Amino acid sequence: MSGATIPDWIAAISTAVGSLAVVVGLFKANSKISEAQNTAKQLRRSQVAEELISLALSVEDALRDVRHPLTSIPLDRVKDPVFSYQQRLSRLASYDELFRKLRDAQIRVKALVGNAKVDQAVDSLFRARNQVVVSLQALAEYASLGSDEINAQDREFKVTLRKTISGAGSADDELGVEVAASVKTIEIELNPIARLEAQK
Repeated sequence: MSGATIPDWIAAISTAVGSLAVVVGLFKANSKISEAQNTAKQLRRSQVAEELISLALSVEDALRDVRHPLTSIPLDRVKDPVFSYQQRLSRLASYDELFRKLRDAQIRVKALVGNAKVDQAVDSLFRARNQVVVSLQALAEYASLGSDEINAQDREFKVTLRKTISGAGSADDELGVEVAASVKTIEIELNPIARLEAQK
């Protein structure tokens, strides 16, 4: 008997159908794995975007706090011309951890989202912080000098420095406007990702 019998044909067809089912199942499983990986990636992007938005808003508040034009000075330090600048520098230093977290979040967003506008906006927040630090240090230095040692050009420069360290967020507060614009850019660019509205 060299011919195949009906049970042999049935067994061959069953094996082929079984193999086909395994292949189809593998494709479906691969598709589900890819979908799960994509969902996890989108969720991770959303988390880092949300974190950076939150930190940028906190940095805006911190800079507003340090730059607030009204500060209280203890009675025993009223005659110390350097105290108010040192006080603001100390207040700004208390936000060092916040700025470190902002830099860490910027790096994660750069790796996962890769948005140049966001990167530039965050760099702008760090530049604003540096401008405040440099201005406070320069004003403290001027305050330690006698008024006789300051010429007219220095007086004009001090006015510029005071505008940098103080601001109420009005339209003529250039640094405040720049900070607000940077935070707005971060929100506009990252809110769709944070809300899982943007797909990439």
